[in-house]
Amino acid sequence: MEKVNESTNLIPLIELKRLISEGLEIDLKQIKIDDRFGEDLGLRNISLLGIVHRVEIKFKTGRFTEEEIRKIISIKDLLKLINGKKLWKQRKHRQ
Repeated sequence: MEKVNESTNLIPLIELKRLISEGLEIDLKQIKIDDRFGEDLGLRNISLLGIVHRVEIKFKTGRFTEEEIRKIISIKDLLKLINGKKLWKQRKHRQ
């Protein structure tokens, strides 16, 4: 079950770290928000695409554009992108 902050409907960092930990088989405690996917976690582009695909499904963000994916360097970048999409969907839904 997706856990979100009830007041803002944003995805907490721990949920994203859990998804990354499971996908990469890395201990959750080793993953830091400033970790870069390539340099710190040793991910290749194809592995990052797998993580992005899992994020799109789990957090119901919709598809990421190629431009958005190219800008994902760190876990912080991905978290901002996810939450930005969630906020955009909320605003669109209210209109």
